Amino acid sequence: MFNIGHAGRLLSAFVAISLFAMIVGGAAPAGAADPELAYAAAPDRPAVEILGDVCVLDGDTVSIGAGNDRGQCIGGKIVHLEGIDAPELAQKCRDRFDYIVACGRYARAHLIIKTRGRKVRCTIRPSRQTGHHVGACYVGSTNLNQLMVHHGMAVAVPTPGSAYQSLEARARNGRRGIWALKFISPAAWRRTRT
Repeated sequence: MFNIGHAGRLLSAFVAISLFAMIVGGAAPAGAADPELAYAAAPDRPAVEILGDVCVLDGDTVSIGAGNDRGQCIGGKIVHLEGIDAPELAQKCRDRFDYIVACGRYARAHLIIKTRGRKVRCTIRPSRQTGHHVGACYVGSTNLNQLMVHHGMAVAVPTPGSAYQSLEARARNGRRGIWALKFISPAAWRRTRT
């Protein structure tokens, strides 16, 4: 067998990571018992619209009106992007060469790139179970929830009538983002950490 050595492995990893970032496009459905997915909006609460600078916490959570001090979000209103589930920051995936890819960090980086220097508008409600805010967030007319699923940086939360299931199917079929990698669903990954 050919030994590519350390430099070759680094180059292969760099190529894989670069391809992953360029692709921006099999997970099992997430379980409903996952507390991270308890972000369904409380239907009896009116929606509120907020607008402001954004600080991205991870691939499906932002802080609106927050300051950013050397990569740390300061203040602001934390909003979970409703209906989607992105890999956790510490979650790793594997590419086709079986090299580790920091897919949670790439999902966050993708959302940072899409929002950098732009005001973000979110329509939010408190969640049913957690009290956190959930909602859809936009840069201009671009729905960030949809964008993350369409680019394969998040999976659709399997709920009845989910607007994101068809976007996920297209991302999966096009092998975009995490769908080009070997990964377990973010919900299943979280269950292995508890």
